Amino acid sequence: MLRATTALFALALLALPAHAAPDLKPWQIRAKEEIGMQLGVRAVEWTQAMSLWVYVTDDGKTKWNAWASSLCVFTRDIGRDEKDYITVTVLDHAASARNEWQEYAKAYCD
Repeated sequence: MLRATTALFALALLALPAHAAPDLKPWQIRAKEEIGMQLGVRAVEWTQAMSLWVYVTDDGKTKWNAWASSLCVFTRDIGRDEKDYITVTVLDHAASARNEWQEYAKAYCD
């Protein structure tokens, strides 16, 4: 039941109109654009000002925890301030298309 509720909540967030997105700082806009160009990334969303969701196609080789942590470093390199705490969640794109929740990794970036 919890899994179904979580999946429905995630889908509800994705269904929000574009104008409901949080006000993004320049580094957040750049992060979304540049992460979205990486191989295997299908979608990138800031669901909240501190929550970055990255939907990927699993290639069976990527170490998702290390990759998610590298996004913490990347966001700092492009301007994320020390006081801007974010969470990066890496999710399976195909599972989300089936209304399922499959999380590969989560990184807490401070």
